[in-house]
Amino acid sequence: MTKKKLFRKKQKNRHCLLYVFLLLICGIIFPIQAEAQSQPIKVKSTVVDANGEPLIGVAIVEKSNKSNGTISDFDGTFTLLASSPSSILVITYIGFKSQEYPANKMPERIIMAEDLQSLEEVVVIGYGTQKKETVVGAVASVSGKELLKAPVANVSNALAGRLPGVTFIQRGGEPGYDQATIKIRGMGTMNDSSPLIIVDGVERSSMEGIDMNEIESVNVLKDAAMTAVYGIRGANGVIILTTKVGTESKPTVSLSINTSVQTPTVMPKFLNSYDYAVLKNEAYLNDNPGGKSIFSETDLQKFKDGSDPILYPNTETYKNLVKDISLMHQINANVRGGTKLVRYFVSLGYLNQDGQYDVSDLKSLNLGFDPNPNYQRYNLRSNFDIQMTKDLSASIKLGNQIGKEHFPGTSAYNVFFNLLKNPPMVSPGVVDGKLVTGYINDPLSAVVGRGFSSASILGGSGYAENLTNTFNMNVSMKYDLGNLITKGLSVRAMYAYDHYYKKYETRSKAVDTYSILKDPDTGENRFIQTANEGAFGYSGGTDVNRAEYFESALEYDQTFNKVHRVGGLFLYNQRKVYNPSLIYSVPAGMQGIVGRATYSYANRYLGEVSMGYNGSENFPENKRYGFFPAVSLGWILSEESFFPKNDYVNYIKFRGSYGETGNDKLGSNRFLYLLGAYEYGTGSYMFGTTGLDKQKYTSAWEGKLGNSEVTWERAVKYNYGIDLYLFKNKLSVNADYFTENRDDILIDRQTVPAFTGITSLPAANIGRVKNHGYEIDLKWRDKVNNIEYWFGGNFSYSRNKILHKEEAMKKYPWLMQTGFPIGQQYAYRSDGLYNYKEDVYNRPFYSFYGNKVQQGDIKYIDINGDGIIDSNDVVPVGYSEYPEVSFGINMGLTWKNFDLSILLQGADNLMVFQTGEIGYAFFNDWAMTLEEHKNRWTQERFDNGEMITMPRLSNMGNSSPNSEGSDFWLHNARYLRLKNIEIGYTFPKAMLKKLYLKSLRVYANGNNLYTWTPLKNYDPETANGRGFIYPQMAVFNLGLNLTF
Repeated sequence: MTKKKLFRKKQKNRHCLLYVFLLLICGIIFPIQAEAQSQPIKVKSTVVDANGEPLIGVAIVEKSNKSNGTISDFDGTFTLLASSPSSILVITYIGFKSQEYPANKMPERIIMAEDLQSLEEVVVIGYGTQKKETVVGAVASVSGKELLKAPVANVSNALAGRLPGVTFIQRGGEPGYDQATIKIRGMGTMNDSSPLIIVDGVERSSMEGIDMNEIESVNVLKDAAMTAVYGIRGANGVIILTTKVGTESKPTVSLSINTSVQTPTVMPKFLNSYDYAVLKNEAYLNDNPGGKSIFSETDLQKFKDGSDPILYPNTETYKNLVKDISLMHQINANVRGGTKLVRYFVSLGYLNQDGQYDVSDLKSLNLGFDPNPNYQRYNLRSNFDIQMTKDLSASIKLGNQIGKEHFPGTSAYNVFFNLLKNPPMVSPGVVDGKLVTGYINDPLSAVVGRGFSSASILGGSGYAENLTNTFNMNVSMKYDLGNLITKGLSVRAMYAYDHYYKKYETRSKAVDTYSILKDPDTGENRFIQTANEGAFGYSGGTDVNRAEYFESALEYDQTFNKVHRVGGLFLYNQRKVYNPSLIYSVPAGMQGIVGRATYSYANRYLGEVSMGYNGSENFPENKRYGFFPAVSLGWILSEESFFPKNDYVNYIKFRGSYGETGNDKLGSNRFLYLLGAYEYGTGSYMFGTTGLDKQKYTSAWEGKLGNSEVTWERAVKYNYGIDLYLFKNKLSVNADYFTENRDDILIDRQTVPAFTGITSLPAANIGRVKNHGYEIDLKWRDKVNNIEYWFGGNFSYSRNKILHKEEAMKKYPWLMQTGFPIGQQYAYRSDGLYNYKEDVYNRPFYSFYGNKVQQGDIKYIDINGDGIIDSNDVVPVGYSEYPEVSFGINMGLTWKNFDLSILLQGADNLMVFQTGEIGYAFFNDWAMTLEEHKNRWTQERFDNGEMITMPRLSNMGNSSPNSEGSDFWLHNARYLRLKNIEIGYTFPKAMLKKLYLKSLRVYANGNNLYTWTPLKNYDPETANGRGFIYPQMAVFNLGLNLTF
């Protein structure tokens, strides 16, 4: 829904009582002057928007006498007695550009132009807000309304492609576990590089479970000018999510209903039983020339013609596990409104997301449970703002998420691991209502191990459930000290409490299983029971943790002589986390102070100084606290008197910043300055006893040495940016260039010789990484007749380099990680395949697998030229699995009551290894094999000039020369994805009057709809590794939104 339609929806068709109410209020605020000035004039007009729709509640005020004013009625008309014909009347309305007219020149019809920037003029930053035009740091923002266009279950997947400088990687699509990994401006550390998450001003562990109908905005803080106030938590960037609050208006009730169909973005294509057997024979004969094939011609024919589907199944095992479609439902109802004294927003949401496992055959087994994943979530939010007195206000924000995760008794990783390690001719699964897991007198028993069918994997795993309850509470108060001390000064305080409860349980159950015996006389299948159904086994427990947060702040914001604007913030905060799973079960605590001073002159010259001084008890006493300063400057060139007013360059701002921030995310490590616990073992001498039972021990040693100097990482950041508005504000451009030097990265020492006997050295702050990059965000918005359209895009690039990492010196520089990016891939370099015998004879010596190389094998490059292919020839190749380039392209239009929006999202400069079951043929002898291996090298296919993309087949599985890690198996994973598309229709208000509805909109949208990528068989975001991952989902959705 466009901003224009949003405003029209809120204002049109109000009841006459609303008009009367507004007039009464206006009569109080703007009392008509008892004594008319000279030559008073009566002014009457009608206010409409660009489509001619009347605007209700538009404020009309006499500029020289602001107590004289009125508002437009429900027809958009108003009448005002101006003091004189020359009096200037100011017409203002939220979301539209203000206009001014002399009283004697007031047009009969005033057409208000939408102010496309007005709703975005305030952005949320650390511990406060700022006007967009005065921000001198690097901030990216997206509204909650934009996120609703994505029919997904969590926030991170809705954000993908919408924010410059932020990369999202969704590794899988399992319900409840499909959130994306987030990186802001790439990676600056070898440790945890995830950003800090702030929800309604409080640090929280996650934002994923929040219903997107609750979200007002998401702001991303990227440079030190914005993140220094977070001190030791700000180096990786900060994401601030702000939920909706009430408005001073009559109650507005909104209801949204969405029903979605989910389907895998990619289904890998594996060989069926017949093709698998044919290629398996070829692989065996390649390794054993003159030998006998594994599968006979009779076996092959039975696989091919399907004459014996029980003993010779020609199955597609992956498709038997992963079904084509599943459903997802989302419902939300919320109410928003309030008075001058109390404003409220209350929301209730429900999500039900089904999994993708095909369990239709298992229903006949009456297992007593459903192994298909399912995720349900209930969301409740209540936000209240209360004006207690003229100067005292309070805010209460309550959020609750109740989740139920249901999935098989084994992980998705294990499900796909057990599936892919088996050949396609596995046992047939469910036959005549019985779970078949094997054969008696199997004719293929000497040839192939049958392995597990998808039915036996799921049916025999039982099920697991997690019940979670997350409660968040913020209570804050603010007191305006303007009447007591000085105008613009205020004090505020906030207390937040978070509570998380999780009950987890796994129930295993033995089920009836059978083996099939084929009667040699009748050919009929007989079922021989091999295991009996048993009672449910149980394991489980609970996990409870909570966190408390407190802050108090003194704020100042005042303008002097209309040109000097001064602002300030001084804040104290502290946080305590109670979690039994923490090391030593000791609560984790943090405290600190925050300072910020801002100044602007004539809205042209901008300056800001900020700092964070905080610490953590995880570090030694002399290393707990750190000081993190930042300074930023801005110059709005377009506000200079010498800058020519024109229709081409309407606004231009230069900005730059320098600052320091920290990172204390050191994984599960705590108290690294302490000695490790003593460990005990056996030996030749008796040293004493230990423990309550006084057990004797014969040796003792320290588990790990402590480091009394351990502390946080420190990042020094520079940012240079420019903001432009061009062509009558139709085009906006925001561009940034940044650098970062991350020092004191905590890493383990690796340079002590093994002969010292020291095996576990204390971690030390000795790592260093440099990161740099740039980003640009473009938006064009215009209107032609009654078609409003927009398009834009964002592009981000970042590259890092390890400057120092504690590692032993290697023989060659390319064997080191220092000097290369984090996550750099290392592998043998390849130069195609050995196509000719003479090439095989003249090749280097292969130090692995007995130097057995044939035509059709991968040709490795001897990097160091010593005539041997060994680990000294492994070099950095390609890019890491985290993209250096990310981008998004968005466009849309509105025409009459129709609206359309499209989002494309992509990434480049990333590569993934596809090895094991999704790379090599017959990995571990009998693993599933991709159809792409039909394009393998053979002498005949090479001589015929056929397409060859795979090396020759080998029955050696992962013990052949071709299974070495080389760039042959490293694939470019760049992609462009049709991330989101939505088309909607809003019914005319005239049609809705009889239904007492304010608005009704129907829409269709989708997510991950199509992907362009050179990768085959796997989604580019989930492709790295061996394929043991739940597939990513494409979503097709129909929705309804009504307001009354």
